[in-house]
Parts: sequence; C-alpha cells; structure tokens
Amino acid sequence: MRGMSSKATLPAPLTGRDAGRQFMQMYVSAFPDLHFDIDQIFGDGDFVATRWTATGTHRGELMGIKPTIGVTRRRGRGDAHQMGGH
Repeated sequence: MRGMSSKATLPAPLTGRDAGRQFMQMYVSAFPDLHFDIDQIFGDGDFVATRWTATGTHRGELMGIKPTIGVTRRRGRGDAHQMGGH
C-alpha cells in the first residue's frame, strides 16, 4: 500500500461508531494479526491527533485484492474532533 492516499482506500469520511467498526473489521479479516502501535498522540480542546504504525500479514481478501501472505507495515495518522463528550 506504499504511496496510497486515504482517498484511495476510503471513498468517504467515516462517521459514527458503526462505520468505524465495519471499516476495521474489513482490515482485521484481511490481516488477522493486525497490530497498531501508537507513536504519538496529542490533543487541544476537542481535537486529538494520533500518529501510528500498523503491521500485519495479508491473509484474506481486501477490497478485491487476493491475499499475498506478505507482512505489511504502514504508518499513518488520524485526526478526530470529539463532540459532546462521546
């Protein structure tokens, strides 16, 4: 997935817990040993930013891509706006 932007893997922003759960289930099915390390996390008021590293073995189909049985390592970041204390 080197060089792939989030727009290439996410057709639209995730909204709500169920959307996030479905998205992660898709990846856990493809990478059953998926593991995230939090490299950095910080916040300001209602905003939180996280830098992470994910590793896993591609053992299941992912968005039409057949399993490669290769180990993948990907770095990324996420930004969240926490509203209403939830």
